[in-house]
Amino acid sequence: MNISIIGCGWLGLPLAKEFIRLGHTVYGSTMTQEKLKLMEKAGITSFLFDIHGRETVPANIADKTDILIITIPPKRKEKDWKKYGDGLKRLSRQFTKTKRVFFTSSIGIYPQKSAVYSENFEFLEFEKETHLFHAEQSLLTQLKDKLCVLRLGGLFGDQRHPVRYLAGRENIENPFGLVNLVHQKDVIRCIFHLLENEDINGIYNIVFPEHPWRKEYYTKLYRQHGLPAIQFVLSPTIERRIDTSKIIRSQGFEFKHSINDLSDCGID
Repeated sequence: MNISIIGCGWLGLPLAKEFIRLGHTVYGSTMTQEKLKLMEKAGITSFLFDIHGRETVPANIADKTDILIITIPPKRKEKDWKKYGDGLKRLSRQFTKTKRVFFTSSIGIYPQKSAVYSENFEFLEFEKETHLFHAEQSLLTQLKDKLCVLRLGGLFGDQRHPVRYLAGRENIENPFGLVNLVHQKDVIRCIFHLLENEDINGIYNIVFPEHPWRKEYYTKLYRQHGLPAIQFVLSPTIERRIDTSKIIRSQGFEFKHSINDLSDCGID
């Protein structure tokens, strides 16, 4: 197949390499001139593209693409919450011949309040005014059954250690909130798993199905690595549990990389 990956970063680049290893042709985008050579060396036909700008994907690439995978996040400081989704809509319109589209969203789409969050969670009106919700809805409206949305948990693996999420912070709140993480390799495995069935579409939570308390989990990690103790403060608990039963039960997916197996995570 011809695969286009928009955003060959920490997740997109190893995903591209796995497709190439299996004999597929991969086209990939980056926003920096410096990274083009690195991508070409990996066997990726690379091009410059910025979802936040007005650049277009080369027409010869868009027309050849069988599978489109979008792995670029919104800008954190962008105040206009519609801008990201509008950019994704312009992007997807260029891939008229593409059979399927995958979009890596985030569990950050869910509100910061205690609940069990499944894919059919009903957002209140004011909770819809976010970058991610608008982005998902823009793509779903346009692509319909072509689209798979993966709402990813906090990512770790490949030299990204979970302790980095709290590094340099003091007086951390919500000690009894829940951990919702997922390994990079499980995300890549999930994409390949879903690709095996052409009829699969819709929204999926992708989070390792184990949710210890934040204080319990991170205190253990810091002790293991001889790091200074984390200072948590008592605060109202926000217990967000991300439900992954849909991808496990309906698609038979098995998470293989535990949140306690950090052998490939760099800490320096």
